[in-house]
Amino acid sequence: MQTIDEIRSLTPGVQWTNQHPINSIDLHLFIKETWKQQKTRLYALQKKEEHSRIIEAIKCREENFEENKGKMLSSALNRKRGRIDTTNIIYEGEFIEDPDLVKLAVRQSATKWTRKRILDETNPEWVDEYNPIPTLQDSIFNDITNPINSDTVREVLSQSPNNKAAGPSKLIYECWKRSPTAVINSVTILFNQILQKEKTPSA
Repeated sequence: MQTIDEIRSLTPGVQWTNQHPINSIDLHLFIKETWKQQKTRLYALQKKEEHSRIIEAIKCREENFEENKGKMLSSALNRKRGRIDTTNIIYEGEFIEDPDLVKLAVRQSATKWTRKRILDETNPEWVDEYNPIPTLQDSIFNDITNPINSDTVREVLSQSPNNKAAGPSKLIYECWKRSPTAVINSVTILFNQILQKEKTPSA
């Protein structure tokens, strides 16, 4: 009964008991099903709140960029990357806080991500897919390494989607779209240097 009272204090307004007697199997099953429903509801609420925070952060960054571009760029480029906190995790719908179980879940998840892929190279469909297209001329890629101009950079940026999370630079597409001419010119010079030196900077 003490455990049920503790659960009630954490989730007020949720009915955790019914007509079944305490310590009965029926009550246990009822509590288990109720907890499953509440867990699903809480996870959905958590995702909704996270989405709202992301959108709010994007809008805030966009406003800051409009007000003080220099400060915004300095802050983003000098920011240190935070570490992943695995004190507790949610894995396959379950909340895990035991250190050994957290390590096991992370290991199992990484194994799934990196498991060996077995490709059937004898499949005729894939062979046809990777055959050269006969209608394309060999010279089609001749101009691909021509110098890039600032108009091309502007055009590509204008086609970039809005409301997307920032990459390693911490700058969203909206920031680049509203950049002054000096920034676009600097980026254009950087791209052309990459083409010439055939080396992409690490940061």
